[in-house]
Amino acid sequence: MEDEKDITCTNPYMALRAAKIARNQARLKELGLYKNDFSKASATRSSSSSRKREQGIERKKTHERAAAAEPRRRSVRISSQSSNPDYVESKYFKEGSPPHPNTRQRGTKRSLDTDDNPLHDANERINLQSKKTSSKPSTSSRQQIATPAANSVRTVSLDVSILVRKFLAKPLETFGKYFVIETSFHEAAYPEDLQRLEEACRLSFNKFSGIQPWKNAIFLWINIGGPTDANSLVNDFSHNGSRVTWFGGSKMREESPVIQTLIRMGKETASTPSSSSGIILWCRQYDLERKKLLPYTCLGRLAYESHIPASQPVAFTWRLVDYESMIGNQATRKVFREISGSG
Repeated sequence: MEDEKDITCTNPYMALRAAKIARNQARLKELGLYKNDFSKASATRSSSSSRKREQGIERKKTHERAAAAEPRRRSVRISSQSSNPDYVESKYFKEGSPPHPNTRQRGTKRSLDTDDNPLHDANERINLQSKKTSSKPSTSSRQQIATPAANSVRTVSLDVSILVRKFLAKPLETFGKYFVIETSFHEAAYPEDLQRLEEACRLSFNKFSGIQPWKNAIFLWINIGGPTDANSLVNDFSHNGSRVTWFGGSKMREESPVIQTLIRMGKETASTPSSSSGIILWCRQYDLERKKLLPYTCLGRLAYESHIPASQPVAFTWRLVDYESMIGNQATRKVFREISGSG
């Protein structure tokens, strides 16, 4: 208190504040409103806060005691309570073969009054077996899955002689496989297929594969002259351009049906070249200056020369059946030598 008086005497602001407080108190006394209980109000607020804190602490302790009184988990094993399950393990799980490894079920929920009924277990086994059988697709459904779509090029037959005559060593004007497929269909498909698919908005084919089967022919796609690295598989021409290498896809094996079909058709063409069916080679060259691939060019039919057994990917060497026709014409010879790099 003495410190406050000293400060009031030395500090003009504090002196002015004390005078103002005294004046206000005097005015309140005149009006009968003065109550000297500021400290009491502060003490009341302090005691009220203390009571609230004490009540909160008490409620927290009560909650903790209630939580500790009951188990934290309902697990029978963790709470150490006696187990009284409403199911029993099926006998054939106990005595027979173990359940399928993909299932985690240890028992079969069932009523207790069927435990001693042997027919129940037999019927249960029959039901499980029927469920397993029904979950597998039937032979007919698997065949339907393998059946190509109605607009698939696998359902279309091509006249290979017309295709070779119109497009041999003549670069197409538009880039991409789809243009090759559409152009080949409209120019060389048999009339019944043209009529059947004349209203189809788009033909279905696999643009990511290096092989495209038709009903009676197969297209092989290769790129020539693109950027390479140590792991690249390079398609190149040999024997003055009359032979070409080709590699199957990463998922294809020698025993794959499409590879076996290639070998069969290639050997048939090698023995007796057919003008109505066969394997057709389509090449696209990489333009180093513009750094992009050019449109495809048809290099005619292929005949089987050899392949490396058990190679991965399967490595083939093909003979170009229409090689003499390409180098016999000045215009096609220039295109072919530019693509194949032959002299």
